[in-house]
Amino acid sequence: MWHEVGRSGSNKLAPAYCKDPAAYDYHQGNMFSYLPTTCRPLPSQEAVATTDSHNGLFVATFVDEVMVWEGMGNECGAAARQACVDRAGNAVPVYEEVVGNNRCSCSLHEQFLVQNPEQQRIRLAYGYEVDLSEGERTDLRLGGILASANSIGPQHNLREQPNDEATIFLAPNGETCEFGGKPEWKNADSVGGISGTLGELLNCAGVTLDSDPATLVSGTLLAPPHLRTMGFRIDLH
Repeated sequence: MWHEVGRSGSNKLAPAYCKDPAAYDYHQGNMFSYLPTTCRPLPSQEAVATTDSHNGLFVATFVDEVMVWEGMGNECGAAARQACVDRAGNAVPVYEEVVGNNRCSCSLHEQFLVQNPEQQRIRLAYGYEVDLSEGERTDLRLGGILASANSIGPQHNLREQPNDEATIFLAPNGETCEFGGKPEWKNADSVGGISGTLGELLNCAGVTLDSDPATLVSGTLLAPPHLRTMGFRIDLH
C-alpha cells in the first residue's frame, strides 16, 4: 500500500467543515483537549506517511503542533517576547525566560484540522498463498494482482495458470462498494495496483470522518465525538 503523491485533492477549495473548526472543540478532563482554530492542507510528505510495518499508511486528519524557538543572551528580552506574540498567528504563544541562565524560549501551540484528507489517493496491491494440504505444502495456490499468472500444485512442482481473478470490494454488510470508482477490478485493470481515495474506503466501512465513535462501539467511550479528531484504523481483509 502506498500514497499516490500529486494525485490527491488536498489543495482544492476548503470543504464545509473547515468553515467552523470550533465545532470540533472537545474537553475530557486532563485526558483530552481539542481546540482546532483553523483548517489547512498539509504538504504531501506530511499529509501521508508509511507506517513502521510498511504495510499501511498514516493519513493525517488533525494536527496538534508545538513549535519552539530558543535563544540566549541579547536574543532575549522585550523584543523577543513581542516577536513571539507577533509570529503566533492562530497559535497560542508562550514566552519564557530563565532567570540567571540568560536563556529564553518561545513556544507556539496550535491545533488544526487537515483540509480534505478524504481525497488522499491510495494505491494498494496484494498477493496470497494458500496451502490446501494443511501444512504439507503439496497443494498450494499462489497469486496476486501484480502477477500475470497464478501458480498451483506442490511446492517442488508448481505450474502456472492464467490469472483471471477479480478483486471485489465489500462493505461489512456484504454489499459491494466502490474503490477507484468501481466495485470490481479485473486483473487486467489492476496492473500496477488498485487506486482509490481514503473517502471511498471510509464509505465502504460505513463511516465518515465526522462519525461519532460512540455510535460505532458498545459501552461507554471516553473519546471526542468525531473520528476526524480521535483517530482510527481501517483494516482491509
